[in-house]
Amino acid sequence: MVDVKLFASFKPPYGHRSLFTSTSTETRDSLLLPLNVCRKQNFYMPWECDHERHTYEKCQYDDYVRRMKELSKQKKAAAEEAE
Repeated sequence: MVDVKLFASFKPPYGHRSLFTSTSTETRDSLLLPLNVCRKQNFYMPWECDHERHTYEKCQYDDYVRRMKELSKQKKAAAEEAE
């Protein structure tokens, strides 16, 4: 059994994101379920489910951009502290 309190108190190393604090992960998961259902119903045809796939990939990209902005802010703050 996994101790949830242990994971909740865990702070990831500098520059790494936590798996348990991101609400965008929950949002992305809610987009992945309909995409996988559509894929299975359409026998994984690559031209099917375009809208669901685009929505999921856009969410992934937005999350990536957000995390990179946070990382750059953290790096700037660390550089200012070092000076």
